[in-house]
Amino acid sequence: GGDAARRPSGGDAIASTSGGGPSSSNANPLRGAGFAGGQMVERVQQDEVILKVGVFHPEKPQRKMQEILVLGSQRLCALRDKIRCQRDEIAKQNGLHVPSGFFFINGTFYDDMRDAQAVRYSDNIMNFIQAKRSQRDLMYHKSYHSKRDSATRSEERLRRERHGGDYQFSQANMEDTTFSELEVKLGAGYPYVYCHQGCCEHRIAFLDLRVVHSEDKQLVSEYPRVTF
Repeated sequence: GGDAARRPSGGDAIASTSGGGPSSSNANPLRGAGFAGGQMVERVQQDEVILKVGVFHPEKPQRKMQEILVLGSQRLCALRDKIRCQRDEIAKQNGLHVPSGFFFINGTFYDDMRDAQAVRYSDNIMNFIQAKRSQRDLMYHKSYHSKRDSATRSEERLRRERHGGDYQFSQANMEDTTFSELEVKLGAGYPYVYCHQGCCEHRIAFLDLRVVHSEDKQLVSEYPRVTF
């Protein structure tokens, strides 16, 4: 039941020619694209959506560090590249910086695997979850068969459900996932997680979602855009 960014649809192309000559109606360049200073520039689609993301302090979770605008068509790694944390700088200064990191959103760990030196942080978490479940299932199995009271067994099953014992977690790469593919709840009261440098965890929240309008920056290269 959460709000989600929707994927922009394709559309007609517009023509552009070099050399200052007249444009041809039969040309076939990309829609929303043009040339500036001899370079191709991509414009934001009219039906694009913009999400406002809040990033919070790792030790003071109520303190907002940044607000960043992202396009629904952009990949999650683009947001990560705009997040600024002092621990990244300290790690770089001491030669301890690691490129690994992940977002945890709605039960899925989105790891950053762009760098050849990156490790999938979520593997350790998934292994831990599996180990705890195996231990719990073994204890539940023994308890289930040692108790003859059906009401007690029902209570055990309900306790497992309340603690999310059967919740299915998954893994993906943030560089392969766009924001339009997510289903997220809006507001600071629905936090998700960004983890980097091994154990530095930030709350992130999707604060707003809207369709792009004429007063917004119109070039794709201007996003993600830090506004706070």
